[in-house]
Amino acid sequence: MQVTISYHLTEAGRKAALLAGATPTVPVLVTGEVTLTSERLALLHVPEAGPMEALNPRPGYGGRADLDTYHVDPESLLTDLVAQRARYLAKQAEVDTADAAQKARERERDAAAIAAYLADPKATADTCSPLRVQLRRESAATVVVDTTPELLAEMARRQAVVDAWEAEAKAKQQAIEAERAQAKREYLEVWLREHGTPSQQERYAAGKLPEDELMDGIKDRVFAWAEGESEYQKLTREDACDCDDCPEPRVKFASTEAETSTAAQWERMKALRSKAPEGAEVELREHTGVCDACDCQMTYRHGVRVKVAVGPFTFHREFSAT
Repeated sequence: MQVTISYHLTEAGRKAALLAGATPTVPVLVTGEVTLTSERLALLHVPEAGPMEALNPRPGYGGRADLDTYHVDPESLLTDLVAQRARYLAKQAEVDTADAAQKARERERDAAAIAAYLADPKATADTCSPLRVQLRRESAATVVVDTTPELLAEMARRQAVVDAWEAEAKAKQQAIEAERAQAKREYLEVWLREHGTPSQQERYAAGKLPEDELMDGIKDRVFAWAEGESEYQKLTREDACDCDDCPEPRVKFASTEAETSTAAQWERMKALRSKAPEGAEVELREHTGVCDACDCQMTYRHGVRVKVAVGPFTFHREFSAT
């Protein structure tokens, strides 16, 4: 059959044509006798009029054919297109086979992870997305794509157990906090009746008594035994950095329990312990301050902290260590 077919060349194809001594047109037109088959027609666009157009041989891509090889007759052109289509199909078959094998391995992995999760009551699971679930056992984690109804049901059951436990723990904590709050209210009311001023009692009843005023009053009474005792003076920035050439003092303060004590500090602790209420905790504290913007040495200061528990409250005050 006599046909005329148009096709296009890539840059590599145009260079090949020039090296062959040809000057290709755009598009290239070839005319000649060919044998048409359904396989070849699948690679041609047949318009109502004009030459046939060679189509892209890559399956699923469509559009015109841009070829690297310069053809001067339609028979070699169609042979090339069919061969390219065959190569693309063979390559796609290899890719499909590899994808199928990979998916099979993933399904096996998912099945093993699901079985391990179902067999381990300590394993946990989280939904990563609508289609993915992360299963965790000890330090290992697996993202599962092929979920099963059994897995989702077990996840829901375990989550319900966790939710119930958390709700119970929250309710218990709220009950404990409510009990503490009630104990504090009762203690404050008793303390105000026994020690508060008429003004404090009236303002408390009206909800206008500042909490700081009330707590300071209780604390002063708790530490009434320490009247006349010198209190600890906090370190200041000037204590830790007093050099004139420091561009911008950046002082860091820290406080810890002292590991050792001098004889004088020990006697001071004994003296405060003898005056404090029974059950009070007496502890030697070491306070430090250092500037990281200069070469000043670290500054040390010690204090003796006394903690006293009264009712539901615990108060502490720190005194000088010498």
